[in-house]
Amino acid sequence: MVMEAYSHGQRSFGENYVQELLEKASDSRILSSCPDIKWHFIGHLQKSNVNKLIAVPNLFMLETVDSVKLADRVNSSWQKKGSSQKLKVMVQVNTSGEDSKHGLSPGDTTAAVEHVITKCPSLEFVGLMTIGSIGHDLSKGPNPDFQVLLSLRQEVCEKLNLPVDKVELSMGMSTDFQHAADTNFPHGSMAAQIWNAFPLPFPSFPLCCWELFSSCPVVLLLFFGQNGGFLPGLCSATSLLLLSKV
Repeated sequence: MVMEAYSHGQRSFGENYVQELLEKASDSRILSSCPDIKWHFIGHLQKSNVNKLIAVPNLFMLETVDSVKLADRVNSSWQKKGSSQKLKVMVQVNTSGEDSKHGLSPGDTTAAVEHVITKCPSLEFVGLMTIGSIGHDLSKGPNPDFQVLLSLRQEVCEKLNLPVDKVELSMGMSTDFQHAADTNFPHGSMAAQIWNAFPLPFPSFPLCCWELFSSCPVVLLLFFGQNGGFLPGLCSATSLLLLSKV
């Protein structure tokens, strides 16, 4: 399905398990058929797996930098790889405060972003990422976790003198993508599920499809632009179609 989506113009794909990303990205068929593919890692990254992740062919972005120590480890490993391009990274923020969620606290985020920018020359900071609480009751108002990330971006940009329109946001999951879109952020990615009735052929599943184990998802991504429009894309199995700016 990765090659099929690629043949229709999609270039950005994501995976939330290092081993599965390495296997997919190293597949000889994908390497030969998809030379311009851009792989995003969107799962929790343990420091012990950094070198394995950096070895992934066509790795384009790491969206889950959740500590300064992890940023340093990734920077060092990317330097040793000798790539002519910086690795794009997002800083993950735990906006809900839940113990089950990874990410920096909002209060520690600005310092972490500054560290990436000033102390990690092989990394390029491109934005902030959060999952937020799941199943927020919209009758009680907007999801405060999304509002926190919006405000936090403004704060980070003001303190570090960064242009707001250059700092991307990635937030929300399949159950709340429409609400996240309603927050009117300039860039980001929201996923909606379309479920097929056939067995899951892989031992894991996409980050956005954490609720169901028994079906193989076809993931619909809505790519939001500054003017409120969107473009759809499709992918299936354990690979997730990801945002390209529009």
